[in-house]
Amino acid sequence: MNNFFGKYKKRLISTAIFVCFFIINILTLCGCSKNPKTNPELKVGESVRIDFASEQFKIYESVCAVDGNGEDITDRVKAECSQNIKVVFPSTGDYTFKYSVEDAYGNYSEFEKTVYVRNIVSVYLTNATIPPLYSALDMAGNGYKFIFFNDRTGTVDTSVYGDRVIGSYKESQEQYNNALNDFYDIYDGDEHSYFRIFLPDARNQNLIKYFVTKGIAEDRYEVKYLSDGSMSYNTSFPYRGDNAYELWQKNTEIYSNMYELARQNKPLIYDGITIDGDYLGYELHNAYIYAAQKDNAEFWGAFPETLTSSDKRVQAEIEKAHLIKKQPEKMYGELSQAQKDNFLNSVSFDKNDFDTKYFSREGKYLIITGTNPVTGKFSVEQFISLLEEITSDYSDYNLLFKPHPSSIPSETVFPELYAYMVERGITVLPGRLPMEVISWIYDDALVGGFDSSLYMAVPQGNVAFFIAQNKNALSAVSLMLYESGAFGDVDFYWIRSEV
Repeated sequence: MNNFFGKYKKRLISTAIFVCFFIINILTLCGCSKNPKTNPELKVGESVRIDFASEQFKIYESVCAVDGNGEDITDRVKAECSQNIKVVFPSTGDYTFKYSVEDAYGNYSEFEKTVYVRNIVSVYLTNATIPPLYSALDMAGNGYKFIFFNDRTGTVDTSVYGDRVIGSYKESQEQYNNALNDFYDIYDGDEHSYFRIFLPDARNQNLIKYFVTKGIAEDRYEVKYLSDGSMSYNTSFPYRGDNAYELWQKNTEIYSNMYELARQNKPLIYDGITIDGDYLGYELHNAYIYAAQKDNAEFWGAFPETLTSSDKRVQAEIEKAHLIKKQPEKMYGELSQAQKDNFLNSVSFDKNDFDTKYFSREGKYLIITGTNPVTGKFSVEQFISLLEEITSDYSDYNLLFKPHPSSIPSETVFPELYAYMVERGITVLPGRLPMEVISWIYDDALVGGFDSSLYMAVPQGNVAFFIAQNKNALSAVSLMLYESGAFGDVDFYWIRSEV
């Protein structure tokens, strides 16, 4: 017997070791691994704010749990409030959900999450062209109720949204005040109301004047500063020069002082100047980047990446702001077809009518954009001379002219220009409809014209030419985009000789 064990001793030991490892593996696969000494890790996501009118809360969304051995035990998570997958809340308020999980060894964890159910209202207080277009795209893309003001007639017709419209106003300071009063009534009357406030960036001081002075709690609203096109990147952004830091310090000091005075409900006076109407010179216009540094604020612009300064101190401040890249043509493209229809109806765009009147011909299209053609740059004769060059170079295109609303060529307004267009078959488009919208719908048409806020919203690949002497005559942001290749190989048209 001893001889037998001696002969097979090594083999028996190897077999025993193998059997031990086999049993351990079997026990592990059966869930019989070592009892962890730590409680499970339970994650339920951050507390959320939802709209009572249009949203449901998905109880187990973003919930996960892992035991001390690293095993996923999410299927063991329980919510005390309900075993349903979704909850529809009976009213506004603050709802606390308690989650718990127990692993296979009796280790236990729990976590609480609050859902803030609010009446969410959008408040659009806009002017010019691009801010109301941003607003119209936003209101088309969600189901929130809203208050709307725009200082121009006819840019946006909100009636297509029926009972979502709390109030819609236009043109005067009195009407602006009416929009604000709608806001104040809801704010004071409903403690669970929450607001999305939209302001043109150059009028960022209106937040101080009309909201901070009223003691509106910051946790009751978020603010979006909307780009006003080229103004946002040029006259309201003076931080590219040698004195950038001095300007930044001056403008932000004024803003900070005004904000503190408003918070204390004191008269808004700085260095002997009072905020009067919407303005305090350019100092507060130019503070919109600083205003967008607040936790509840954002700046929406097509090209925030161009808002840079060579002064490292200013650049560091710019990077603290919440600069959100929002390109209007992409916002339009992301809408559903029903939402696009609502948006087009709100800006009075009838595509069937446009197809029939302006885009019914075969072939390629070129849209020549015109602010007032006689703006101090040209006489009527000089502008016609430019058009002769353009029509010659683009003779194989169907030519359209999109005028500024204030200077639509006709038999009585710029009659010589109008006669030239009729003779050359250049069709005049409606002046009041924003050019940006036309370019989004007919996105295969080329566009050419003055360097203005138009190029903050028209798809860059569609730009055929600029009416400018050369690239150095472009605004700062257009030049940056040009040099980045955004416009491709474009032409420049200018007066080569006296006419």
